[in-house]
Amino acid sequence: MQSIFDELKKCGADVDGALQRFMNNEELYIRYLLRFPADNSFADAERGLTDRDWELAGRALHTLKGIAGNLGLTDIFRLSSDAFTALKNEDLGQTAEIFAKLKASYRRHIDAITAGKE
Repeated sequence: MQSIFDELKKCGADVDGALQRFMNNEELYIRYLLRFPADNSFADAERGLTDRDWELAGRALHTLKGIAGNLGLTDIFRLSSDAFTALKNEDLGQTAEIFAKLKASYRRHIDAITAGKE
């Protein structure tokens, strides 16, 4: 179990804070972490931005922000929040710029979760 935590901490995740939210139940926290890659929020946000479906993109970014916050995935939380705000303010250039950073961070976190479970 420690390996997945180490990998996430390398991404800047607040594992200790997340564990507190999960009542220090490491197994429960890991169970939810392992579900994260299958969540559609990131893909929905990307599809919404690509298709110019701002409602879908906004809803998905908001959902991703909540999930990431609960799991202690601080960088994803911050970037999805920033992208949501930029989209809400109709600043599409800023939204695209932030989303590119979010995409890179998301991939790093998914890689960390995948590597850590082995």
